[in-house]
Amino acid sequence: MGFEPTMFTTWVWVFKTHAFQPASPLAQKKIKCVTYYMNLIVPAELCEPPSEGLMFRHLLMVSKYDLSYCNLVFCQEDMVDLYYRYMKKKFIFDFVDDIVTQKEQGYFLNIKNIRAENVNNVIENLRLL
Repeated sequence: MGFEPTMFTTWVWVFKTHAFQPASPLAQKKIKCVTYYMNLIVPAELCEPPSEGLMFRHLLMVSKYDLSYCNLVFCQEDMVDLYYRYMKKKFIFDFVDDIVTQKEQGYFLNIKNIRAENVNNVIENLRLL
């Protein structure tokens, strides 16, 4: 009747099973499909000033729920704990799926900062991908 999502790795494969109840016997079979969610890799420096934390959080929220991206924050290996604590304290980590230290497949967000003036342009560019 519903669907059961399951995640395997940071680049998430979701298997959905839909059951239909029409009169046709062919339509009563379960249909399986695979949906691929692309990674959005964000440099960890974008959560620090001069970027605005609320706009950073808004960008990640829109990319996760509206655009179905997996949000990954990229930083150096020795800085993971510092960025984790900083983002948790500022409530920015809510829409982050993981902190990575090596290059992953996906779209790398390459901008200088995230502010109220440019966040809508960044979101529109992500929609076009």
